[in-house]
Amino acid sequence: MKLIDPKVSSAWIHPEHPEFVVTYRPVAIPTMSQDEFKIGKAYIDRGVVGVTNDGEAIPEPTGGWGGPATILTSDVQTVLFGLIWSISHLTEDERQD
Repeated sequence: MKLIDPKVSSAWIHPEHPEFVVTYRPVAIPTMSQDEFKIGKAYIDRGVVGVTNDGEAIPEPTGGWGGPATILTSDVQTVLFGLIWSISHLTEDERQD
């Protein structure tokens, strides 16, 4: 389990629509499930902390950011999963409990 600082966050700006910004953070979740969809959804739902479009905040959908009916399209979810996953691993200067 990674010991993370939940206040640390990054932003991803859509390359074709710079007004669409997603703020995300690293997550610490067990990944015992063999279902890749569930793992990806968990990373996105816990890692995404905010989405704005043209400066306006978009409310989180009822099913979460990684749900099937969401404003985050599958290509955007794939990018976000990769970004969140890449910062959710221990580095040499971090600890594991």
